[in-house]
Amino acid sequence: MKLKKIPTPKQDHGMDTVAMNPCFHVDENQIKEIKNWEVGETYQMVVDVVMTSKREEQNSLVTAELDVVAYKYLPRKKIEEMTDAEFGEY
Repeated sequence: MKLKKIPTPKQDHGMDTVAMNPCFHVDENQIKEIKNWEVGETYQMVVDVVMTSKREEQNSLVTAELDVVAYKYLPRKKIEEMTDAEFGEY
C-alpha cells in the first residue's frame, strides 16, 4: 500500500520559515501505545475521523476540522511495506 504524502507548505513566522504539518494531540489515556514511543520516530496507525466543519476560504482553498474518533496501531510493518491484502486484515 502506498500512502499519500501530505504537502507541508512553508509559512513565514517572523524571522523563521517553518513547515506546518497537520497534527493532533493525545494523552496515554487516549492512545496507550504512546507511553513506549520515542520522540522523532515514525509510527503507523489507521484512524477514523469525523469532519466537524468545512469551509471555502477567500482564495478558494477548502479547509476542514476533523475529530479523530478511533484508531488502530499497526506495530508489525510499515504501511508502505504492506500489501493491500495485509492491510485489509486490520
